[in-house]
Formats: sequence, C-alpha cells, structure tokens
Amino acid sequence: MNIKRTFLAAAALSLVAFCSQGMAQTYTVGFDSSVYDVDINDTVDVDLFLFEDVSDGSASRLAPGGGNGLFTFSLGVDYSAFTGSAAGSVYNSLTLHPFFTTGFSGSGDDITDNPGLISFEGAEDFAGNDADGEGGVGGIQLSANLWAVELATITFDAGDAGTVTTLQARTHVDTDANVFLFADNSTPDIGFDSAEIRVAAIPEPATASVIGLCMLGFVMRRRSK
Repeated sequence: MNIKRTFLAAAALSLVAFCSQGMAQTYTVGFDSSVYDVDINDTVDVDLFLFEDVSDGSASRLAPGGGNGLFTFSLGVDYSAFTGSAAGSVYNSLTLHPFFTTGFSGSGDDITDNPGLISFEGAEDFAGNDADGEGGVGGIQLSANLWAVELATITFDAGDAGTVTTLQARTHVDTDANVFLFADNSTPDIGFDSAEIRVAAIPEPATASVIGLCMLGFVMRRRSK
C-alpha cells in the first residue's frame, strides 16, 4: 500500500481542489494514476479506488475501524475510446481487493466484459475483512479531508504502438446491479473519473539508426580500452 500511496498523491491533490469548491461531502471513483505509460506487448495494472472528500466537516464513512464503511458496490470501466491508427488496450483480467467478494446472486453480473466495457460488482467479504467488526470496508487517509478505499485491479493488454486508450469509470452496464451502499444503508451520489493508457511509439527508422550507431560507438570505445 505504501507504493500506491505515492501514485495516489497526485490524485489526492486534484480531488481536493475539485471537491473543495463550495461542495459538500463527495464521492468519486478514480484511478491510482491519470496516465499509464507502457511498452508494446506489455500489460498494465490499473487500480480503482472510491475517494471520499469530507471538507464539509462530515465524519468519514471510509475511516478504518468505524461502523459505516463500504458494504457493496457496482461499476464499469469503458475502454472503447482510443486514438491511433491501430487497436488500443484491451481487457485482460480483474481482481477484487481482498476485502471484497463477488456481488450478490441475481443482482447483476459479477464480471461482464462487453466489447470495450468491463462491469463488475463487489460486496464486503466478512471473512477477509475482520478489522472493523463487519461494519463495511474502511480505507486509508490521503490528506486531512480525503480518504480512499481500494475496489479492484484491472489488468489491460497494452495494445498497439502509439495508441492512447481512455479509461472512463462509469455505472455498471446492468441497471439491476448493486449501487454503492454503505453499512448504514446510505447510497450517496458517485462521480466518475478517467485515465489514459499510453503505449510507446515505435521509433522512426532514422531515430532507430542513430540509436544503433550510438550503441555501436559505445561498444567500440569499450573494446579499445
């Protein structure tokens, strides 16, 4: 989690700026980074969080050890929009955070991968999350007024060189899926953030030649010593 705190620092600052403009307690689903830079043929892990801003002085629902954490949720991530002349990033796999288990039977599909849209549900895992007396899942404090709980990790295949894929968090594709529900049965409004997966471009032939010549010169200098 210490590594993720580093990634979340920038997101925390932007969310505080957004949520403090005369707004009350707010919730946003966002990512651990706004931009993911990857190489062609690589995979990238994208972590999703529920951010809570309590700049209005409200008590945090997501503070660990409380009795009003996150009980169940559903959401989607649209990855259909991309720029570039070839295919963008594609869904590989999804892993819920260990404090959550799959959603309730009949409430919606636990994991659905429609073309360009992954949707999923989660519910508090009472066996795995025993730190708060089964009062919902708590998170971590990012700043004085900002808290976050990790929901899931989605792995994407990078896609073709030079492409930029937009990830847009959104509601679950199934309207019968569970909404964001806290342990006290409250269902606040949720905002949704976006991010980008940027795949490194293949160097131009001239650039590749220059790099090759530089490497050759380096090797020759080492041999001459």
